[in-house]
Amino acid sequence: MICKKCGETFTLKPGKPGFVNVCPSCTESPEAHVKKVELRAAEHKALVAAERANNRNREGGEREKRQLDAMGYEVGRRFRVQVPVNSARRTSVVAERDTMRHIREAIESGTLVQPFRASDVNRALGIDYAGVFLPEHRVGNPGGFTQHFIQIERGLYRLR
Repeated sequence: MICKKCGETFTLKPGKPGFVNVCPSCTESPEAHVKKVELRAAEHKALVAAERANNRNREGGEREKRQLDAMGYEVGRRFRVQVPVNSARRTSVVAERDTMRHIREAIESGTLVQPFRASDVNRALGIDYAGVFLPEHRVGNPGGFTQHFIQIERGLYRLR
């Protein structure tokens, strides 16, 4: 038989639901049809909500332009806004960057040999926090930190 919907050839199997001239892949139960309709309605509702949000954002942008113009700024001209930065977070990022730089330099100079343990890093860099730093920045760390190291076995790491 040839399906009237998709044009594919199929064999009619006795006892299977569906129409005689429609293949099983094109045959759809009423429940599946209802689910499709509900899904389309939900997608349409989400699309309308997104369009409304875009319109609100666009209107908000126009309002901001009017406010800038009222304050004497030229609309479209760049200007700098200084926002206070969370200094604790910034300090930790700088400390991470510096620690990684020191580890790489120690490996390049031969002071630190891969694979290494936290005690090796502490000794090479003169720090005391490698026992926290290495597992915190290993591949697959649960905290979502930057992944710099591969853990070979418990307590043993190498650069990624």
